[in-house]
Amino acid sequence: MSTDISSLMAFLVPQKSPEYLDKLIEKINDGQVNWEELLFQANFHLCTPLWYSQLKKDGLLDLLPDELAKYLFYIYELNMERNEQFQVALEEILRVFNKHSIDSILLKGAATYCDNLFELGTRVMGDLDILVPIEKVPLCQNLIVSLGYKPIYELELQDNKMPLDEREHHIARHEKLGTPVVVEIHFKVSHGQAGRVFKSDELWSQRTAVKFRGCNTSILSPNHRLLLNTVHAMIPLREYLSGNISVLQWSEFVFLINRYGQLIDWKQWLSIAKNKGFSDMFKLYYLFAMKYFQIPKNKYIDVSGYYLKFNEERLLLISLYQNKLIKPSFFVQLKLHLFKLGYYVGLVKWLWNNQCYSEDMTGFFERSKFCLKKLISKESRKNYWLKKL
Repeated sequence: MSTDISSLMAFLVPQKSPEYLDKLIEKINDGQVNWEELLFQANFHLCTPLWYSQLKKDGLLDLLPDELAKYLFYIYELNMERNEQFQVALEEILRVFNKHSIDSILLKGAATYCDNLFELGTRVMGDLDILVPIEKVPLCQNLIVSLGYKPIYELELQDNKMPLDEREHHIARHEKLGTPVVVEIHFKVSHGQAGRVFKSDELWSQRTAVKFRGCNTSILSPNHRLLLNTVHAMIPLREYLSGNISVLQWSEFVFLINRYGQLIDWKQWLSIAKNKGFSDMFKLYYLFAMKYFQIPKNKYIDVSGYYLKFNEERLLLISLYQNKLIKPSFFVQLKLHLFKLGYYVGLVKWLWNNQCYSEDMTGFFERSKFCLKKLISKESRKNYWLKKL
């Protein structure tokens, strides 16, 4: 039986009822679980440690093939060690920031360290995202350099300190040599459409003060945090367009709802989606959380309709054939080509809203010219053109 992301999500449901767990065990005992394909999905979506943790929590590890169970434990242990290195680095940075009276907001994965949203070894971390006041950015860069960090690559930044235009939202990523730790110092939470969802003064005024290992910092309010998770999962790298939304991001969305559900203003969440033209994306995101992660139905969010059903099937089908060992039939291949065509139609709009503007380039003709250049340039073909779905 071929495995799409819904099969992985079934194992990642954080709060399984006895009936749900019994059905999952029955599927395993009946040989309906393709462990090799499930492992591919877990690795592809950076959920392997989280999958292991949930299997252990649900008492399912004994039902796995021995080699797979050993492999998952090994990956989990490695990720736990990696996360500890990230936490040590975060403490070091915050202590220096505290010494220089620099306010900070921890974003995305870094924020989960402060409320134990994930167990230590379960969330795969790509980097530490730290938001600071824009006037403090040059000082923050000097401070992390003093701690042994070096820039990985150059963004369109002047002296690698301040942005040349409004497309940027953080300085160059910095890595600490000899460690897996990468840091992004942000002056905005995100870029393009995702970044324009947020108002800086509201982020800072509504943040929640926290301590991390004795250091003063803060995290976003539950509403802003859930909103950031949603837009970050679907817009910055064309995830919704390409059909490759991260299961790890979905898991975090579900964990946030379980932890802060009573504090979340769903009317506001949906209102922002409508105002920004994101309604379909937001509803699809919640549909998957409700249908495959067992999140309760929300009276404010209508997840019915053909368009949502079409996109649900699109995402499931695309996720299945990310595994190149599974060969699509002729008719499935036609569907995938249809999805690919839809991607390129949407890509023009995405480029227009996310790449083709700056402080010095706002005219229609100039933006159109730049957008066309973005579509056909060699660099854009590498970044934006799809090889296969």
